[in-house]
Amino acid sequence: MLTIVAHAAFLILAAGLALNIGHILRRQTDRHQSLVSGTPFGDPVVLGFGLVAVGAALLLMVFGDPPESALEAVLFVGTRLGAFLVVLGVAYFKCLTLLTRAAAVDAALRPAVPADPPRPRRAREDPLDRVFEAARLDAPSGL
Repeated sequence: MLTIVAHAAFLILAAGLALNIGHILRRQTDRHQSLVSGTPFGDPVVLGFGLVAVGAALLLMVFGDPPESALEAVLFVGTRLGAFLVVLGVAYFKCLTLLTRAAAVDAALRPAVPADPPRPRRAREDPLDRVFEAARLDAPSGL
């Protein structure tokens, strides 16, 4: 019975972590919508991340001896969650790397739009210029 509870706890925690990190990754891919639009299965980056997460969670359940005490159950769940977080971290950063590269390729292939020529800036008028101009006009011309 303790083995079933430990496996269930691990699966619930792993699913929650994978969904949460997958949601964060989905928000990152929304910025690059042109890169992922038009695919029949939605976002391929998030789909690949989800497949890696589910596969890692299922593989981690198989390794090791089943727990026989409460302490072993806590260690069972803790070590598997730690390994699962490492796998999720590597998968997350790999997905971000792929998105960054795809965005760079997309920007390089996009036709360059000519920029508008810079508008000339108006010189700001200095209030002291008026004072000096008035002083020149009032000064006697013979000096």
